[in-house]
Amino acid sequence: MLPNVWDTTRTPPLNCGFCNTGCAINAKGSTAVTAIRDALLTGNCELRPNSFVYCLKTNSAGTRIESVEYIDPQGEKVVQQGGIFILAANAIESARLCLLSANGAHPTGLGNRSDMVGRNLMFHHLHTYAGIFPNRLHMHRGRNNSHLMDDFNSDPNDPNKVFGGGVSIFAGSLHPIAYAKYFPLIGASHKKWMRESECLDYLAPIQLHGEDPPVLSNRVDLDPKVRDVYRFPVARITYKSHPNDQRVADYYRPKFEEIFWEAGAVSVPWEDSVESLTVRVPQTKHILGTLRMGTDPDRSVTDPYGKFHDLENLYCADGGLFVTSTSYNPTLTQQALAARQAHHILA
Repeated sequence: MLPNVWDTTRTPPLNCGFCNTGCAINAKGSTAVTAIRDALLTGNCELRPNSFVYCLKTNSAGTRIESVEYIDPQGEKVVQQGGIFILAANAIESARLCLLSANGAHPTGLGNRSDMVGRNLMFHHLHTYAGIFPNRLHMHRGRNNSHLMDDFNSDPNDPNKVFGGGVSIFAGSLHPIAYAKYFPLIGASHKKWMRESECLDYLAPIQLHGEDPPVLSNRVDLDPKVRDVYRFPVARITYKSHPNDQRVADYYRPKFEEIFWEAGAVSVPWEDSVESLTVRVPQTKHILGTLRMGTDPDRSVTDPYGKFHDLENLYCADGGLFVTSTSYNPTLTQQALAARQAHHILA
């Protein structure tokens, strides 16, 4: 008999379909209610919300971080000393903080001797295909992703697969408010379209998460003109889709079309555009690269455990460590790398 592993402090999920926008019934097992909560309950962890870190200060030799400087919720500047410092602000903001912290020993940014800080910014390019079915599917209900298919992932040994393919995600999360934006927001016709919900209820999407290759020119640096609310340079993103992205979309389009027809679709509407080719930065929220790990200090920023090559006590524990994007959601890999890093530090 299997043990009951469900956390009884949380409500079982209702499959309402709004997992990406927060959980009103506290059923979602995010780190905010699991790992962070457990850490706070030990009494050894302190959370300082609404604080903006703008600088990591090194010793005069530039070999160690001695303190972090931040602005607290009251707008006061605070200097906090520490022994070990871990960046986990995502691949964009962690790189930005390294660049903001430039000093005499690190004139182009912390750990940037290789000129690799901020470079190789990766996301996932998205190719969305859809079929319209005769029966109501209620795509806005239930879990965001019902299941995955690995058949079109990259495989250098398979001539029937192209580089840059990825995991295929079935189902979707087009909610009523997002759906409403596709129509003029006034008049009786809008109400008619919303009630009939032709696409919302009858459309089934499949999304291919394509592998985004590391490219040196895709990068994060400091904007020379734009400032944030504290008057610090914001992160500037320079990104251009790889030419292979369109090749992936064209190659797998007939394969997905066959899947929809076999599943009973009555229509398979295609769009010639691909998100990563029409939107300068893909909308996956999977932010990777910029502080890549490796064994060669001239080609990477950190070692395989996430410690900066040029600093004794600075680590990265977010997606900045990734050297490739693969085609999967990176969350579990990031958590595994962070756990591995924590054991390494303790040892």
